Amino acid sequence: MARLSEQERTTKINYAKKLFTKGFDTATIADILGFSKRTIENWAKEFDFEQAKRAASISISEIRNEILNTYEAMKKGEKPKMSPDQISKLVASFEKISITQKSLTWIIEAYELLTDSFLNDIQRLKDDKQKEKKYNILKMVRLQCDKVISQLQKQLL
Repeated sequence: MARLSEQERTTKINYAKKLFTKGFDTATIADILGFSKRTIENWAKEFDFEQAKRAASISISEIRNEILNTYEAMKKGEKPKMSPDQISKLVASFEKISITQKSLTWIIEAYELLTDSFLNDIQRLKDDKQKEKKYNILKMVRLQCDKVISQLQKQLL
C-alpha cells in the first residue's frame, strides 16, 4: 500500500476510531479500511480509542433524558442521583447549546444511526462481493451526508 499523506492518515485514524466507538473490533475495522489488524491496534493504543468509545456513549439526547428523569424523581420525592449543584451545572450546560446546535446534533446522531445500520449489515455478510458492494454504497451515502452536514454547519453555526 502506498504511503498515506498526513491528512489521509488522520482521516483514516478518525474513521477507525469512529468505527471502534460504534463497537466494531479491530479485525473488522482492519478489513473495512484495508489495513492490518496490528496497525489498527496500534492506532487504538496511540489515540486512546477506548476513551473515545466512553465519551461517544453520551449524547445530547441522553443528557436531556437524564435531566428529565432527575426532575421526575425529585417531583416524586425521591432522592436524585445527582447533587443539586451537579443538576444545575448540567442544565446550564444544556441551555447554552442553542436549539440550532441541538437540531444539528440530532441530525448527526440520526446520520450515525444510518451509518451504523449499514456497517452492521456489512459485518453480517459472508460474501466478500456483497460486502464490497454494500460498503461502496455506504461510502457514497457518507460522502453525501458529510456534504449536507457541512453545509448545515456553515449555515447554522
